[in-house]
Amino acid sequence: MASYSLPTRRRRRRCGHLLDAAKSRGIAIVVLHMGGEERRDALSNQLIELAAPRAHRLIIREDSDVDGLFAKIAADNKIPLAVIDNVTSLKQPLQRRDRPLRTRRFLEFLAAREPAPIVFVAGDPLALLLARRAGFKRQAVRRLRGRTAAAALAELAAPASAGAVIWGVGNYRGIGARLIAQLQAPTLPSPARGGG
Repeated sequence: MASYSLPTRRRRRRCGHLLDAAKSRGIAIVVLHMGGEERRDALSNQLIELAAPRAHRLIIREDSDVDGLFAKIAADNKIPLAVIDNVTSLKQPLQRRDRPLRTRRFLEFLAAREPAPIVFVAGDPLALLLARRAGFKRQAVRRLRGRTAAAALAELAAPASAGAVIWGVGNYRGIGARLIAQLQAPTLPSPARGGG
């Protein structure tokens, strides 16, 4: 939107309508200002005042808020405000904050199932730790080594008995999405052909 200069009221209104439509459809709006104080001019402030109150999250560099505008908008609209050092620090505020909690609760649910399930973890060390804390025995928690969907499905199927159920699929490095796409494909390729 920065390249879309806002000299007229009509353009500001149109941008506001677009942001409102996105928000009403559940599309996350993240306002990011990494320019610091030197990038805060009249146009930048117009964009901030237009977009920031509609955001789901504000992410700024510390020196972007010397006048307190972002802090005020965040407080007035109950919007989470993350202050980071630089662009390489972006990963942390963009991650889902509830992920460890959701993983822990899901693993606790699985640990209470009979017969005891086998848990495959695609690579997230936190999930391995949480599975052991949830009560899974060491031999019941395995690393999913297959990186293609076909190889991962073969690995999941190997210890399973007939009628086994996959309870949940995460998306560590995209493996969950690839597994689902593979399962929805009309035919399942063999791991030897490198499918997925």
